[in-house]
Amino acid sequence: MSLLRFFLIIFFLLTNYVFAFDSSMPQNSSDWSKKVQRLNWKPGPTTIDYFKGNAKIKVERNYEYLEKEDANQYLYWANGVKFNTDYLILTDNAQYSVYYHNDGYVKIDDWKDVNPDKFLKELLENARESNKERARNNQSTIKDMRWFKQPTLDRSRDAVYYALNITWSDNSETINSSVILLGRSGYAKINVSTNANKYREYIVTNVPNIYTFNDNQKYSNFTTGDKVAAAGVGALVAGSLGIKTFAKAGGAVGIFLLLKKFGVFLLALPLLFFRKIFGSGETKQEEYKDNNNTTEEKKEPIKTTKKKK
Repeated sequence: MSLLRFFLIIFFLLTNYVFAFDSSMPQNSSDWSKKVQRLNWKPGPTTIDYFKGNAKIKVERNYEYLEKEDANQYLYWANGVKFNTDYLILTDNAQYSVYYHNDGYVKIDDWKDVNPDKFLKELLENARESNKERARNNQSTIKDMRWFKQPTLDRSRDAVYYALNITWSDNSETINSSVILLGRSGYAKINVSTNANKYREYIVTNVPNIYTFNDNQKYSNFTTGDKVAAAGVGALVAGSLGIKTFAKAGGAVGIFLLLKKFGVFLLALPLLFFRKIFGSGETKQEEYKDNNNTTEEKKEPIKTTKKKK
């Protein structure tokens, strides 16, 4: 075995050991800042070539983002439950988590069956289940929720928007919004979390400008012979909310994971805490070109050069 190969193996083992998923929760703001500094924060402006999602993601100047394991580690520390996102984009007003499902072209015929009142009733029932895990991790639990924006289908942008106002056991409030963007081969789901006093409508309606399908993957590019999803858009919305009584036609149905306070302790720190001295305006390409629905992505060593400014 060559000396170079030996050191590469040692490096791989050490980085995977040091940066394994950390299930311990931050105990205070100092602990929080130490933990999040270890994550591989990347600055805008840049454009991500999201091969898995057949799209590009625009990250504006003064935005920060995390990829895959780093993103899910941050969300776990902030919420006390596990997520499975590909990207987390953090701005001064909101955080965006990005998911993609290549289930095929989603029809809109069943939109008429969407019933916001029934959905909300089941959401409240499901919240009791997610509350158990939050409580085990000493996190605030969901006290109440109501529609801030009922599910809305925007035919002009091939998108669905909805927003929930969540009241937590510590009496704080957040607006948890989701945007579903329909494409030719599947759909993207972008969850948006803000503090109630920071919520603005454009934070949600601007998502189609952040996430744009490649030209040949837009919803309007559908042609006969393309794969068609088993579930329509109504069932898709229900499934994304964990509504089991409606989403019987297919698609993943689970407990809807609502985000706790936007940024948690991060609100007490300036966003520039994470800002690198320099940023790149170049297009960033993903390290993988996986176009299937697997949740297991190629792992890359995590850099640790980020310093507190």
